[in-house]
Amino acid sequence: MTIMDWKLVDSSGLRAGGKKVPIKTLKVLDDSGCHRRYRISTVNESSRAITNFAQGRLAKDKTGRVGARITGTYSSFFRVGRRGNLLPSLFVSFNALSKKAQKALLKQIKYELIEEDGAVLAREIKTREG
Repeated sequence: MTIMDWKLVDSSGLRAGGKKVPIKTLKVLDDSGCHRRYRISTVNESSRAITNFAQGRLAKDKTGRVGARITGTYSSFFRVGRRGNLLPSLFVSFNALSKKAQKALLKQIKYELIEEDGAVLAREIKTREG
């Protein structure tokens, strides 16, 4: 397995790589502080949901922590829940994703899992070739 080729995606220093995976739900904190699972959907310019899923890719921040970057599938925006605000992208930890999405994303790299403040992230393991 080779090391992932990370490409810069925004001005915050976030780099993305790997194949895109469909993401149907996200587990987020609600107003009362409880974790809830919400459906996410891609949204077009008229603020109407056009598909019932978004897409995620592996993303690495400046410190080397790997999570998932969520974006819309056919449009540039997605929405969390029925009445959620429109978002262009979102960096999430792996414990916010379903197990199927986690496995599909993590099988693309050699990794070790780390936990920081209740968020499960990964760190890419550099391997020697030869």
